[in-house]
Amino acid sequence: MIRIGMGRDLHRLVEGRPFLLGGVRIPTEKGELGHSDADVLAHAVTDAILGASGLADIGSLFPPSDPTWKDADSMDLLRQAFDLVRRGGWRVINLDCVVTCEQPKILNHREAIRASVAAALTMEKEAVFVKGKTNEGLDSLGKGEAVEALAVCLLENQGPDWPGIFRALETWKASTAAKTVVQSLQAKEDEPEGTDDPSVSAVALERDRDPWAVLVSTIISLRTKDEVTLAASRRVLERGSTPQALLQIPDETLEGLLFPAGFYRTKARTLKTIGTILLERYQGRVPDQMDALLALPGVGRKTANLVLAEAYDQDAICVDTHVHRICNRAGWVATKNAEETEQALRSRLPVEYWKRINYLLVLYGQRVCRPQSPHCSVCPLFGFCQRVGVQRSR
Repeated sequence: MIRIGMGRDLHRLVEGRPFLLGGVRIPTEKGELGHSDADVLAHAVTDAILGASGLADIGSLFPPSDPTWKDADSMDLLRQAFDLVRRGGWRVINLDCVVTCEQPKILNHREAIRASVAAALTMEKEAVFVKGKTNEGLDSLGKGEAVEALAVCLLENQGPDWPGIFRALETWKASTAAKTVVQSLQAKEDEPEGTDDPSVSAVALERDRDPWAVLVSTIISLRTKDEVTLAASRRVLERGSTPQALLQIPDETLEGLLFPAGFYRTKARTLKTIGTILLERYQGRVPDQMDALLALPGVGRKTANLVLAEAYDQDAICVDTHVHRICNRAGWVATKNAEETEQALRSRLPVEYWKRINYLLVLYGQRVCRPQSPHCSVCPLFGFCQRVGVQRSR
């Protein structure tokens, strides 16, 4: 994917301030006036790369009302912005800039400016160019009262920074788990009532990754909230820890154990049918192959992949509504449904992350990247996300 970005900045010139262009200080009588060090070229370039990536603009990232950025080094702000852009999978192909002012003349400083900007963007100096212009004595620029910079950049997306994405998710998950423990201790509970793991993953851990337990819990989880899934799974597996045991549970009793899971009556019939098939064809054992799992009633690719990953530790990508939504919102894929997302991730996501993506994104989708009005202001994946289709956020 290729995108073009444009940035513009203008600063008043006053005595007693340094004149900075792209991090290079140029001797002259007047310098730029601004909240930060007012490097007009650095600001224009920052806005150009942010605009091309669709992440933000310089004013929203570094607001002039925030005392944090008072007298800040604008090249450091450029590097911070570029780090966000880079984490989104973007690299700068080339950058073309125009600086308009009467004084000073920048020709003798151009190579130093090119080298400084190129270093901040980790690119070759030859891909950066800076031109100096005057305004022929017209308006504030021509009268030497201001300086203006324009920057146009070309960005290419090389794909997501998967290691960075998963480091951010794992760090967030660890901090979330720690908060749960602290809250539990403050409430003087022996252990948290819920879990910070997705319901199926929690059941898998509780049941030593028993394939039957994972399959039962996954069937229950369809169109059912996690907390309901977890409680219902525990009730059903307490009575039906094996296919044989589940078949001994009266139908009405099984329905009661499943309630209030969505479609609990249908799920009760499905579980009994699956139990019968497993006893007749697989000696009571849950198969460990995709085709065999898909042949079971009520089992789709999401369920099959979750069983293969959670119970059999196979490399499988489980795509549920959270994984599908977040991957498309972030711009990591552009797909219409969960099956397309799975196939796209199989070609783009390194195998080492296949089993973890569902585990991490389910809780993340429930608490941060929600379907409506996601919490973008506190999102640790902000720099990795293109926010596709986001109209409102918190």
